[in-house]
Amino acid sequence: MNNSTINQLDLGTQIEEMVKNFVQEKLEMIMREEIQNFLHNEQEEGQNSRNGYYQRILDTKYGRIDDLTVPRDRNGDFHTALFAPYQRRDGWLEEAILNLYQNGVSTHLFNEC
Repeated sequence: MNNSTINQLDLGTQIEEMVKNFVQEKLEMIMREEIQNFLHNEQEEGQNSRNGYYQRILDTKYGRIDDLTVPRDRNGDFHTALFAPYQRRDGWLEEAILNLYQNGVSTHLFNEC
């Protein structure tokens, strides 16, 4: 590899990391708004409250987020609309496989394996 190739790889890695961080920030922002709305509009006054956060892994088409901060409530009633409680992938892989299958690409690819 020459110097130019190394710099391009470094730049590509930096851009991927920036996109992944951007996605993580926006997901966390949406979830903070969701729990605020949930506690304010969907719960009886004083019956529930925030209870910190937990960390989880989520694979996205932009890369793996190893430390996504998900808010929680004391009663355990809050679930984000962004993903199911035990979902670890954002669904892009399943979508891609279905699209490949619908276009006849998977048959060709899997026959070569």
